[in-house]
Amino acid sequence: MSNLYIRRVLIKPVEGVSLPSVLLASVDPKSTHRRIEDYEGELVLVEAKWYDSKLVRGVFGKKIYKRVEDIARMLHDSFPYDELPVLQCKGFAEDPRTDEYLLIFSLPPEASMDPVMPVSLLDYLRQPAVWSLSARIRLARRLANAIYSIHQNGWLHKGIRGDNVLFFPSSIGAPRCIEKPRLAGFDFARRDGAWEDEPSEKMVTMAIEPNLYRHLDALRDPTTRFTKLHDYYSFGIVLVEIAKWHSIRHILRYHYKSEFKECGEEEMKKVREILLDPDSKDNHMADVAFRVGDIYRNVVEVCLTGNFGVQGTGDELLEEFKRRVVDPLAKCCV
Repeated sequence: MSNLYIRRVLIKPVEGVSLPSVLLASVDPKSTHRRIEDYEGELVLVEAKWYDSKLVRGVFGKKIYKRVEDIARMLHDSFPYDELPVLQCKGFAEDPRTDEYLLIFSLPPEASMDPVMPVSLLDYLRQPAVWSLSARIRLARRLANAIYSIHQNGWLHKGIRGDNVLFFPSSIGAPRCIEKPRLAGFDFARRDGAWEDEPSEKMVTMAIEPNLYRHLDALRDPTTRFTKLHDYYSFGIVLVEIAKWHSIRHILRYHYKSEFKECGEEEMKKVREILLDPDSKDNHMADVAFRVGDIYRNVVEVCLTGNFGVQGTGDELLEEFKRRVVDPLAKCCV
């Protein structure tokens, strides 16, 4: 935490929690969107949500502010944090120097008392697998329960991917562990079924990797409204990663190398097609079944295809997600 300085910004308390009127934090304005900071003598996780300063004026800006406030409140008091892998939010602040809202989270009980950054699932996927099949299935099960609970509370995550699944080391140099995942990255989350006049923030990025988790309808500048099905699709990609213990980009890079291609803009649109193609030389679904079993493979296929057997995206879909994804994963025992 060198080369940092103290800054003071307004912090918005959420209902039911007492916070001082200022956030005292050591912040490096050139750091990434996620960092460990000091808040009134307590280490916290700070996640930044960037905004376009030209667009936050007037009604649109007020609605974006309200959405951030609603996210903070939802993540403060909506979940049993000792049971579900979601971090509890203490509040949020705005940093006009960097055009960011800052969501401030309490560290989980397992986190180190030292300022140690969490490790993401994507980080682990880039390393050799050292975890048992049982541990990987438990990881998938816990993430499914978190997604179900988020949707049950009327919210969409909109950023389910490997770098938003975090693990907090218990100390510096502690052994790697995937038993206690924490789903993060709620910066684009919104209420499910929100009114059409709510602001629709573009999740545009030139980076390839985040787009590999997105449903075709949610890529780049989407014309359709984000729904639960899009979160389920992203979770299906994460399930494939957990099964194969490789990132989706690694899986696709291997596929395109065999065809002497690079994974680029057009290839991002073919992720589902490649993963579900039974005639491809890789036959990814057969490989998933070989590695983690038929039940797990069936869950992956449901998430990727969106074939939940119901029309619409309301409560019936949520219950089908429980019946076809959450409950089967709970039955996977090794």
